[in-house]
Amino acid sequence: MKTIRRMLRTSLLCLTGLMLCGVLLSVYNIGKFDNLEGRYSSLHKADDTSRTEKRGTLVGSLTILRNPCPEVGLTLVSAFFDLGEFVKGEERRTVEDYLSWSEAFRHVFNRLVFYTDSQKFAQHIGSLRSGMVPDLTHIIVVNRSELWSFKLRDPIARLYSKQDYPNYPPNTEVPEYSCAMHSKYACLEDAMSRHPPLVTSQFVAWIDIGYFRDLGNTTADYCVTPPKEISETKVLFNQVFRPDFSLTPRDIFYTDRVWVGGGMFLGARVAMVTFCAEYRRTVTFFLFQRHLCSTDQQTLYASATQEGKREVNLSAGIDVTPEINEWFWLGRSLLRQVR
Repeated sequence: MKTIRRMLRTSLLCLTGLMLCGVLLSVYNIGKFDNLEGRYSSLHKADDTSRTEKRGTLVGSLTILRNPCPEVGLTLVSAFFDLGEFVKGEERRTVEDYLSWSEAFRHVFNRLVFYTDSQKFAQHIGSLRSGMVPDLTHIIVVNRSELWSFKLRDPIARLYSKQDYPNYPPNTEVPEYSCAMHSKYACLEDAMSRHPPLVTSQFVAWIDIGYFRDLGNTTADYCVTPPKEISETKVLFNQVFRPDFSLTPRDIFYTDRVWVGGGMFLGARVAMVTFCAEYRRTVTFFLFQRHLCSTDQQTLYASATQEGKREVNLSAGIDVTPEINEWFWLGRSLLRQVR
């Protein structure tokens, strides 16, 4: 009997020890999760509880962020370069305008590759995207003078300083503005050619930082989806004015004509690689051979005229929406609400 009682006491002690170890292990694991949440939140902190619950799944005290657009297959590339204040139309544009308009990137869940020369703006975009899966946002802080578009700043400035060159603020008044417009294609080219590339989706789109400015105050979230029918060899633009291809490139630059909007355009990744290289060649041809420059909108129109085709001979084509639309129609037509 003594032996049996001794065995029972030993078993009870072992069982108690195992239970105590289990409690201690549970406490340790809870501590690990709390610490993980603290570290994770410091990098990807949601701006309020409702947004955290909306964009992520709460598991205990740990927030798992979600991606509601995993199969979209369209990467967005955008940029902001600090040009200071300048006049556009009848308005004066400031950095604060672009900070406000960029709020839309909080609500668009496509993968975003964003270029800027401003640490402040880089942090701002990072904050806006903090409620998303981290892989959806890649922010590249660059020295803009290293982009081919900004390397043309001095010859563009010399052209604009000529008394007989037309003045259309800011297009042909602020050389840096023209450089920024041309940088769309420089940034796209860089994003697709990096090793490893930042664009691996089938389709890629440029989107101006203020393109979806109306989404800044919304509570809904969206994906930008490619059109159901899209050329594999051309880049799609929004047609905003009826073109006259009998005009000369000089007519277009000197009278500030527009055919397609440059705020958003998209295409298959392979087609976009070719198009960006061709665009760079077109800009340098018009600048150095024809002494013409403005924004990408005049450059694209001039390249598509009868004379422009003979001189530039683009191998990557421009596709356009069949109807004449307002400036932001293309992007709005591709928005799909996900929540």
